[in-house]
Amino acid sequence: MKRWIAVVVMLWIVPTPFRAQAAFDRRQAEREVMSVLDAFIDAFNRQDPQAEERTYHFPHYRLANGRMSSWSSPGVETETWMKGTYKTLRESGWDHSSFTRRRIVHISELKAHVDTEFTRYRKDGSMIIKVDSLYILTKEAGRWGIRMRSSFDSIIGGPDEKPVAR
Repeated sequence: MKRWIAVVVMLWIVPTPFRAQAAFDRRQAEREVMSVLDAFIDAFNRQDPQAEERTYHFPHYRLANGRMSSWSSPGVETETWMKGTYKTLRESGWDHSSFTRRRIVHISELKAHVDTEFTRYRKDGSMIIKVDSLYILTKEAGRWGIRMRSSFDSIIGGPDEKPVAR
């Protein structure tokens, strides 16, 4: 009997995966993850490299066009890259981007995989391109941030494309 009581007490004292999961507030974590993505796209559209950088965790990784880019820390390197990206996009006729799909595929207390599609638009609302991406966010030191992005170009809009509703 004493042995059985000791086992029950140990099970109660020692944290279990079930007990840890029960304390996880999935809805709150989902809201926080989506908030980071909102801040990211807002900073991107304002072409604000410092605000965009604040949505990242470092090292930060980006896999696109068959190339892996990484930045070990915030600063000149990331800012230079972002300003170059903003310039290239402006020259292509880009005005803004928006997420047209965001679906959390997996989430835990410390990591989330988000299946996204974002669309780039011209000033007249016509579509330039739709891009499928996977965003991996992590929670570190109490803050969610984008750790990695991996993108595929999917649908390219032509100049005769009808404006897309925003």
